[in-house]
Amino acid sequence: MIDTMDTRFRSFLFPLASEVRLELNDTKIGTGRQTFDVTVTITQSETTCAETHVVFSAFESTLIAPKETARADSALRDAVTDYRTLETPA
Repeated sequence: MIDTMDTRFRSFLFPLASEVRLELNDTKIGTGRQTFDVTVTITQSETTCAETHVVFSAFESTLIAPKETARADSALRDAVTDYRTLETPA
């Protein structure tokens, strides 16, 4: 799950050879969860074209699956309700 993502574009990137570097800034291990803080840098011809700072977490599937299912069910119910509301003539 992505907690935060911040991208800074610094230069044009062309369809030529480029390099992607991932730097691990920090990691935290908790019960059923591991959080990563990384910086992804894209360079081309020794010029930094973009930098992205990302903080994200990975969860044990047994912990995240019930929450994902509940939220997916809720989102689907809301979408169906919204669709039916749009179909109802005023």
